[in-house]
Amino acid sequence: MGFVGDFCDDVARSIGFLSRIPMPARHFEGYDGRLSRAVRAFPLAGLLIALPSAAVAMALMALQASSLFAAFVVVAIQALVTGALHEDGLGDTADGFGGGRDREAALAIMKDSRIGTYAAVALILSFGLRVSALASILPLFSPLGAAMAILGAACLSRAAMVWHWSSLPPARSGGVAAAAGAPEPA
Repeated sequence: MGFVGDFCDDVARSIGFLSRIPMPARHFEGYDGRLSRAVRAFPLAGLLIALPSAAVAMALMALQASSLFAAFVVVAIQALVTGALHEDGLGDTADGFGGGRDREAALAIMKDSRIGTYAAVALILSFGLRVSALASILPLFSPLGAAMAILGAACLSRAAMVWHWSSLPPARSGGVAAAAGAPEPA
């Protein structure tokens, strides 16, 4: 297919994995579900996934809406577009680390779909910190600058995800990270 076609497939697969945005089925024909190569497209996928929230931030700031209101709307859009994927992971991790007596108990808690106290506290703090940080920096930028900052953060955070993923072994041999495969070094 060639480099460009393969990269387009990787972008679509990355968007499909990192968000709720539907991608055309042609990008998944013969695909085994592994993200080993597709992770190279995570930063670009992050940018594309963040476009709706960046556009809304730009519009709200151009309309001189309250930066606190704009920040809440931006974070809400991001959670909706990603299907709260990152929040789910944060909640599972907080419950596992907070409630697990040992590795096996922590992994069992993390697999449980119920939200515990540690997850609730972590999610409240996460949303509060993101909204307050965004509300603090939005007024420092022009509307276009605010949108660019959101897009830049989305790219950097997805690149950091790949670095983290390639630096640590999967928590469990049958988990999502193990099934998705380790990122290819190239």
